[in-house]
Amino acid sequence: MPIILSSQDGCCVGILYGYVEGAMPDGKIEAESIGIQIGELHNLMDKYPDKLKNRPKTEYIDDYISVMRELDFHSGKTLELEQYGNLLWERITKLQKNFCHGDLHTGNMIRNQSGEYVLLDFDDASGDYPSMDVAYMSDDTNFNHFHESMYDQTMRLCERFYSGYSKVRVLSNNEINAVLDFIAIRHFQIISRIVRSQGLQCVSKEFCDEQYVWLMKWQELCAKKQH
Repeated sequence: MPIILSSQDGCCVGILYGYVEGAMPDGKIEAESIGIQIGELHNLMDKYPDKLKNRPKTEYIDDYISVMRELDFHSGKTLELEQYGNLLWERITKLQKNFCHGDLHTGNMIRNQSGEYVLLDFDDASGDYPSMDVAYMSDDTNFNHFHESMYDQTMRLCERFYSGYSKVRVLSNNEINAVLDFIAIRHFQIISRIVRSQGLQCVSKEFCDEQYVWLMKWQELCAKKQH
């Protein structure tokens, strides 16, 4: 519940949390039931009367490219990453905007004793793309090591999650196709946030090369599978 706190800088709003008895759910086994509840959440937030924050391209794409340049990463590879990021951004900005949690995974939820899912960590909540939540719950890839089987694994998990979600809310074909784009965008976003939090020294050239290869192979694989 929200509470008003007084500080030297004036009043601010705090959130008081209560303890929830439960356990972290299994995202694969419980994908359908989680999907139902997330669809209900998105429907509920359709009725939210106030304006929700929209995050700019800088937060999703551009800051990662800035980090690569600050690290003096290979200029040609950085350009390829920038071009891929621009393509991703061009596609997702055509999608419907509304509430999304923004960091939806089983580590940010608890299944309580009634079988309901209690969501945590709303720091990334925004008025951007509901399909992003579907993507992050469907992500069955390995963040650091690429292998082609991840595509089919992710699509199977997406089908299970969406089988529940679609019972209460339907996505357009473009929103469903964007699931794969959001998985790539997640790499751009997470790495830039880690670096801004911990400093440039926290990532190595080897890691940057690894991520470059991952993203380029993902782009190629998605293009091949979707045509």
